[in-house]
Amino acid sequence: MNIKNEQVNHIKFGSGVITGVEGDKILVKFQDDLGVKAFAYPEAFKMFLEAANEEVQNSILEKLHIKQEQSKAELEEKRNEEKQEKEILEKAAKEEKKILLAEKRAAKLAKAKDVK
Repeated sequence: MNIKNEQVNHIKFGSGVITGVEGDKILVKFQDDLGVKAFAYPEAFKMFLEAANEEVQNSILEKLHIKQEQSKAELEEKRNEEKQEKEILEKAAKEEKKILLAEKRAAKLAKAKDVK
């Protein structure tokens, strides 16, 4: 949905017009003395901005919801990867400890044979 030229209301700056969307930023032109302000898009619509057109507002809030869900999924995936990495490192450490203990036992046995 193209939101350029849509009217918005900001909780502090009042009414403005969307002049563009650049990646994850939205540009809004307010009264002459305020000029153009950049906001995080679509996050600003959660607390600071509201589109005058209800259909536009709902579309933006849906984008925000999708983005939040994606962020949650990415975070969960990262946590799972970190957990798996930790488990691998712990397993490797246990294996290394077993090897060191076996080497130590073998050295003791060899020393005991040399003594006899």
